[in-house]
Amino acid sequence: MKKALIIIDVQNDYFEGGVYPQFNTTSIVEPTIKAIEKAKQEGILIVFIKHEAPEGFLVKGTEGSEFHADLQPYLQDGVIVTKTFANSFKETNLEAVLAENNVADLIITGIMTQNCVTHTAISKESEKYNVTVVGNACTAPNEMVHNVALVALTERVAVINSIED
Repeated sequence: MKKALIIIDVQNDYFEGGVYPQFNTTSIVEPTIKAIEKAKQEGILIVFIKHEAPEGFLVKGTEGSEFHADLQPYLQDGVIVTKTFANSFKETNLEAVLAENNVADLIITGIMTQNCVTHTAISKESEKYNVTVVGNACTAPNEMVHNVALVALTERVAVINSIED
């Protein structure tokens, strides 16, 4: 059985200049790239989750819905799954992609810790996987919300500070 690195919604609208900038988003880019590079070295499946909304932010077809520029060079190294709900499994092909690749362990990073990361990590669909959330590769609207969400996640899944842990 294999592992999968799930990178959720690291998209332009969540960064400075975007429609809904989150807390300290630039600080998660380097740990996310480190996680991608480690995944590539270890033969871990890489899945980029892209949220597309009809209005507001992350609107399909806009610059804001595109992956952050620093992740663009890595997109060819993984699979892109598009979603419209907080839970990355809901009405997507994520479960099929994981099954095709015999994945048993999920390593989750991304934006927003209290929403899409949490909803994916503790979803009904994720219960069949060993789930780990990488804290320094996630962020939320503010630091307190991020930290509270990570603490709450520890009741259901493993939470590590960084990919080096």
